[in-house]
Amino acid sequence: TAAKGRLVSEGAVQDFSKTPASTELSIANSEESITLPVMVATTVWDVKEMLCERLGIETNVLHFYTKQGCYVREQQDCEEIRRKVTVKGIKSFLRARMEYDHPLAVIGAGHIGLRQAMVFLKYKETNFVVFDRKPKVGGQSWWDQ
Repeated sequence: TAAKGRLVSEGAVQDFSKTPASTELSIANSEESITLPVMVATTVWDVKEMLCERLGIETNVLHFYTKQGCYVREQQDCEEIRRKVTVKGIKSFLRARMEYDHPLAVIGAGHIGLRQAMVFLKYKETNFVVFDRKPKVGGQSWWDQ
């Protein structure tokens, strides 16, 4: 059994190996890959947790596959991470932009509301709507003149 960096088997206690190594992760059906520095005893679960925190996703989305002989098999969370691993369940190692069901809303089509709309357009954000209580733009300063 494993307990705090030690391996206990039949009365003998051994420390986990702290030998540095590296693992190459590549995304299935993609050219994208990264190389991670790991230790020899690093588990699949450790790498999954790190990736999920970095990408903002759940751990059950990721599946790690490795070649073993002439077969490809899925690695279990408790196994030591292999040196070349294919990752399924993600499209990129970059965090995906958050998508929201509802667009942004600008309340008021006066000076500040129109200015905010222009800022959204400047940063290529087109998923917004401008609301105003009047049928035309301009705001209270234009309507009261």
